[in-house]
Amino acid sequence: MRNPVLRISAVGVLTALVALTTVVTGPPSIAQPPAGVLTLAKSASPELGLASGDTVTYTFVVTNNGTTAVSGIAVEETAFTGSGGAPGVTCESDTVDPGQSVTCTADYEVTDADQAVCLVTNTAVATGDAEGTPVRSAPDAARVVTDCAGDLAGSAILPAALGSADAGSLGILAPLALGSLGVGSLGSLGALGGLIGVALTTPYQPAPAAQCLNPPFPNVPFPYVPGLTSPCPGEQNGGRNPEGP
Repeated sequence: MRNPVLRISAVGVLTALVALTTVVTGPPSIAQPPAGVLTLAKSASPELGLASGDTVTYTFVVTNNGTTAVSGIAVEETAFTGSGGAPGVTCESDTVDPGQSVTCTADYEVTDADQAVCLVTNTAVATGDAEGTPVRSAPDAARVVTDCAGDLAGSAILPAALGSADAGSLGILAPLALGSLGVGSLGSLGALGGLIGVALTTPYQPAPAAQCLNPPFPNVPFPYVPGLTSPCPGEQNGGRNPEGP
């Protein structure tokens, strides 16, 4: 018959081993979003054909994608190309709750210098405080296009900006030619005016293979174009070399 004392000791040892080797697990953890996360969506109106004296209204929509209310909402202009300086921004509220948005606005008056350079670009970020922790959104930008094609100075800038600063002696005539065609003021198509100016002032350079033509000329009504093509050596006089028999 087994000793009951030894049996009780063995059971106790086994119980202790089970307790030591059992890992306590809880429910799977769920990742929580940060306490305060701001996003910024920026837009401008109107966007095209702006002239000096016109007003641009910038709209900033600040959204809280976090789990904590964010206070002290503000919009910070990080880059602004307008010659009149960055406009002041006003927000309808300085606090935004989780999952909610707040709208801010700013007005800017276009200047003569802005119209001449064709574009005004504005980049901004939203900032705030989430229970003592500063939060900041990623930057967002908005761009407006001015009516610069009717301005000779503005039109002359475009070809140079497109890599055609050396447009030849006719470069200055390109904007005038566009004006005589009735498209002197292209508004938001100012860049198109620059491209047309480049096309009008770029001399034609035929490919080496096209600089001479040999007879016969099937379906070619004008085989020789002065200044662009010429008969190939030894092919004049009906295709016979004049020095041959």
